[in-house]
Amino acid sequence: MLVAGAAFTLLPGVARAAQSAPPLRLVVVDNDTAGARNSYRTFLEALNRRFVNAPTRFETIFLQVPIDPAENRRPLLMKNLVALHPDIIFASNQEYADTCASLNTGKPIIFFSTVDPVSSGLTNSLTRPSRGMTGFTLGSRIALKRREMLLRLAPRCKVMGLLSSADMTIKEGRPQSSGGVQEPVSGVEQRRFNCETVAQLEALVRSAAARAVDAWDVEYTVLPYQHAEETVRCFNQLRRPVIYPRMKHLQMGGMAAYVPKIEESDDVWVSQLASLLAGVPIENIPIVQSTRYSFGLNLKACHRMGVIPSKALIKIADVVIE
Repeated sequence: MLVAGAAFTLLPGVARAAQSAPPLRLVVVDNDTAGARNSYRTFLEALNRRFVNAPTRFETIFLQVPIDPAENRRPLLMKNLVALHPDIIFASNQEYADTCASLNTGKPIIFFSTVDPVSSGLTNSLTRPSRGMTGFTLGSRIALKRREMLLRLAPRCKVMGLLSSADMTIKEGRPQSSGGVQEPVSGVEQRRFNCETVAQLEALVRSAAARAVDAWDVEYTVLPYQHAEETVRCFNQLRRPVIYPRMKHLQMGGMAAYVPKIEESDDVWVSQLASLLAGVPIENIPIVQSTRYSFGLNLKACHRMGVIPSKALIKIADVVIE
């Protein structure tokens, strides 16, 4: 059903068998995409596995947010969250977590983040987080590791392009991309390019600035997530080494991918919820960083673009398309 006066969609979840106590209302805030709906279902499965024999009941609601970057989503999201009266909020990214925290409802927030939440200013510590929130983060570690793998694919790289997004601002004056803080890479100049749409990406790959880049790191943002095939098609025109944030990009002709195993985030969220229900203050529940990753190579795409990965790099790949 639609919340009156807004373009946000609500999807009900599953509640446990009736008990005497009223159910806790869990609101999951995520994008209005098929992938987000699948993620919501896997979260419900993890929730039911953990609490199958517990007396606690849950009413789960999925608040789907339009992903149009031109739309001002923040006031609509705040209005709908207030109307829903959540007991606990699950936010799928830093933008939504920051919006939820700004409401000052006093309700716990558990988030998923592709960036380091401390360096981006969302919270002040991984071990004792502030602003009434905790969660799961890919952190800056994966960005640095992904760029390391890209340099192994392109050892002569002098200029690295970072495809990012401009809509990841958490605090005014402190724009952050999905890669978090831009850490220096020895001997390599990094140039950041923000693209929100396929049209912007098409214009970028036709530019002299793009042709001056030796290798590309495609960061984990809405554009390559929602328009994977178009993203690969555009970068293949440049005939440069490219590393992507999802394995599905390999299936579409991308060269390489370095991917966090984000399915572990569901179990982390449920464990953090269990700690809250056990009475642990949220500031005492540490933010968990991802520790599991997969590296993939599409040798067909590499050879087609004139890129020859080393035997050592092929050997450590978890996924190889020949």
